[in-house]
Amino acid sequence: MEKNKKMIKMDILNKFREMEEDVARTIPKEWLKNDYFTRLTINEKKLFKKAVNELALNGLIKYTPGALPEVKLTRKGEYLIHY
Repeated sequence: MEKNKKMIKMDILNKFREMEEDVARTIPKEWLKNDYFTRLTINEKKLFKKAVNELALNGLIKYTPGALPEVKLTRKGEYLIHY
């Protein structure tokens, strides 16, 4: 089953929950590249960009695109996943 944008958002937020990290922590780039992206289809990779941009617009993460994107949790994001 192909992931939709909402599922990708949940994957990102769940990774932060799993890591039990505080604000300003970053999802390991190696996890994104070697584990997560390798399981996504081309369409899902396009949705990933839209999903993280929406999370960033909502203030839950900070996202720096690139060959190895950086995804950081904000205080607002921390509050959402922990409280």
